[in-house]
Amino acid sequence: MTLSDTHRQYLLDAAITADVIDASGITTRTVDPTGIVFPWNDGTLDESIPQLRPDSPTPDAKGKLIKYRFPKDAKMVLNRLRDSGDGPALIIEGTKQQYSGLSYAPPAFAVYGLSGCWNWTDADLTWAMGR
Repeated sequence: MTLSDTHRQYLLDAAITADVIDASGITTRTVDPTGIVFPWNDGTLDESIPQLRPDSPTPDAKGKLIKYRFPKDAKMVLNRLRDSGDGPALIIEGTKQQYSGLSYAPPAFAVYGLSGCWNWTDADLTWAMGR
């Protein structure tokens, strides 16, 4: 799977560097619904959880546009993008924002992402103590 030129430019315009895009595993979904697929993994999963950003968001039952979708019943995880295990840690809300943060954070910083402002509530964050 590859990333289309249109989606690559979209990510570059979101302040995500080409190096991060190339190393991330972000791909283009070419079947309906088409869009960008972001891999999510907390480091404990055998396979990443795919998060889709559809090219054409659709409204939910209340009329709110759904910009990002996980598979039904997917386990919500903090997306571990980089962690050496002992430096300061950034936990960044937002899919594109986490990759932008990874693009510019100093190498000593761990970078984690979360999807939505409430998806951390069940997470065990004891690993972040003192960081």
